[in-house]
Amino acid sequence: MRIAILSDAILPYHHGGKETLQYERSTRLARRRHDVRIHTMHWWPERKREIVREGVAQHAISPKVPMYKANGRRSIWESVAFGLGSLRLLWSPDFDVLDVDQFPFTPFFAARLVCWLRGRPMTATWYEVWDRDYWREYMGWLGPLGFFLQRDAARSADLIFADSRLTARRLTEWLGVDPSRILVLSPGVTIAAAHPPPLALEGRVGASGEDAKNLDCIFIGRLLPHKHVDIMLRALAMLPGVTGLIVGSGPEKDRLIALAGELGLRDRVRFESPASHEAVLDRLRGARLLVFPSTREGFGVAVLEANACGVPALVVQHPDNAALELVRDDVTGIICDLAPHPMAANIRAFLADPLLQSRMGKAALATAATYSWDAYVNKMEAALKSLIGEIPSPMPTELGPFDERAA
Repeated sequence: MRIAILSDAILPYHHGGKETLQYERSTRLARRRHDVRIHTMHWWPERKREIVREGVAQHAISPKVPMYKANGRRSIWESVAFGLGSLRLLWSPDFDVLDVDQFPFTPFFAARLVCWLRGRPMTATWYEVWDRDYWREYMGWLGPLGFFLQRDAARSADLIFADSRLTARRLTEWLGVDPSRILVLSPGVTIAAAHPPPLALEGRVGASGEDAKNLDCIFIGRLLPHKHVDIMLRALAMLPGVTGLIVGSGPEKDRLIALAGELGLRDRVRFESPASHEAVLDRLRGARLLVFPSTREGFGVAVLEANACGVPALVVQHPDNAALELVRDDVTGIICDLAPHPMAANIRAFLADPLLQSRMGKAALATAATYSWDAYVNKMEAALKSLIGEIPSPMPTELGPFDERAA
């Protein structure tokens, strides 16, 4: 198949869950001899409009524009620039199917026009659904426009790949998408065991010579308000001697470093920006517990990667947190309220019980083993072939709507 993908961010230039997903599935599809082309911003230093890496063509349809504003919210200018750039698909090499990344929504208009003119199906990869109230909080008086764009984009796709059951339900209940056009495909994980190197930390608050293998708590992710890393820091302040590492970048970083200093965590908490995905995994392998207090997750790749490293995760109870689907409380990890005191109490109990750490670590490993990128790609490939008519049935039974056996 000739598979075109429209996504504004890719590895290794921008790190995140969606970039990991796009990388893993596109390279695997390319290894299966599919012609895969990702249309994105001009991230690479070469002046060429198109480069090929690991068998995947990366084609620039717009200049590189900052994705986020200083307050950590999506840039409207980036959305407009990339949306206009998506019109270049009118002159791009032909394809059999076009998959559009959920964010930003503006490219969906160009993608729908291109697919209509070329008579090709359009799929979408969806991570989370925002309600009207959150759109209003996020965009102010433009909130209703954001909700409309989200709903219109979702309804325009012939098939949606949803990361989680939560997202699938909200696509149907909130946006009115036909359930038969939604397929739940949970991301996979592939992590080789390795011994972590000594920490080489950037932006650290204090000075210490401890290695990653002595690390108690780790956070991994974009430093944004809804990640609530400040709650983690306040919890650590209640736990004398407990160490922490914050891995990530974003608009909250300076504030969080200052807060760590105010809380007296200079010798126990460090900050690091990820040099590479493998460097992040090295940190995970040496930590005892992933503390992931985010309240808005479409899936929670960091939790799954931690589990694959034998590291349980602490996540918070919240209706917008799909990472809850990955954790069984007191079995593979910990679920607690979003507040410093209960978080501190759970961390204290976990670190004080080596048997609990061992039991949860083994259970986390066993859970991660059920999530496979090859299984993800097998089902995505079958769905795409069905969509373009390469197999007779419009959708195989095992790929029915809201299929939760993606792993």
